[in-house]
This record gives sequence, C-alpha cells and structure tokens, in this order.
Amino acid sequence: MMNEHPEKFDVGILLGAGIGKDGSITPVGLERVELAVLLFSKGYFDAIISSGGNTSREIPEKIEAKIMSSFLERKGVPQQKIILEYKSKNTLQNALYSKDIVEKKGFRKILVITSDFHMERALMIFRNMFPPEKGYYVKGAESKTSFLTEEIKNHEIKDYSRDKLMVDAINKLEE
Repeated sequence: MMNEHPEKFDVGILLGAGIGKDGSITPVGLERVELAVLLFSKGYFDAIISSGGNTSREIPEKIEAKIMSSFLERKGVPQQKIILEYKSKNTLQNALYSKDIVEKKGFRKILVITSDFHMERALMIFRNMFPPEKGYYVKGAESKTSFLTEEIKNHEIKDYSRDKLMVDAINKLEE
C-alpha cells in the first residue's frame, strides 16, 4: 500500500479492536493506530474517523474511539483532523455509524484501516455499505498482526459468517 506517491483518500476509517481489561487499547488496536498515524503522515488522507464505542462490560465508561483518538493525538495527528464515532460495538456498526459521518462530510474515497486477519470481513461490510454504484470507492490498509491466536482466528471465522448473512439480508431488502 505504501508508495512514494500515495493514493489520496477523503478519509481513513480506523476500526477499534476492543478494550483491554485495564481500560487500555489492545495490542491489536495499537497496531491499527500506528498504521493510521503512518498513513496520515504520508498524506493518504486528511481526516480520520476513529470508530468504536464501548465494547467492555467491565469498564462501561471507556470508549474505543476516544482511547484511539488520544493515541492518534500523542503520535502527532491534530485533534481537528479526528472525527469520533463512538456508538459502534462491532464491524457492521462501525460501517453503519460511520456512514452518517461520511455522508454529512461528503467523503467519497474511503480507506478502511484494520488488521490483516480482519480485512476481508471489513471490506465485505464497508463495500456493501458504500457501494461503487452510489459513487463510493473503498479500499483497505491492513496492519500485520504479530500475535494471531487461535481464539482470534475462530472469532473472525464466526463473525464473518454472521456478518455475511446480515449483509446478504440487507441487500435483499434493498432489491
């Protein structure tokens, strides 16, 4: 994805990866944030939607989007370039609630920032939510996950199947 003359997007959408038991960003989430900072600094986009609500039952006051935003700011992304989407609890909702922001801001070219193991499902959802026939262009940038566990793999397989059924049902309703 990285090259000397970057493809320009209207916005990067940074997807959360859960909140740790201590209320901090997870290691997977941190890899995504670091990629978002790098892409922002290289000029791939001028605005970032930090997407993720409360995903922790233990710490209901912690919001992924805010935790990621503070990391983005500490790494040099100006606060005014960060847009918070803090209602979503899963990938389908990341796309759904980010859509409101994308439409209000008039963004058309979207770069989804997530992990390598999550990219296929994320793009399936986002490309259905933002179809090319409605003037959208969606591409992905993936962080390489250095510690992919069996638990993460199994979770992703289960969630892909569920989300594919949901997307197919939504598409049938729109026909």
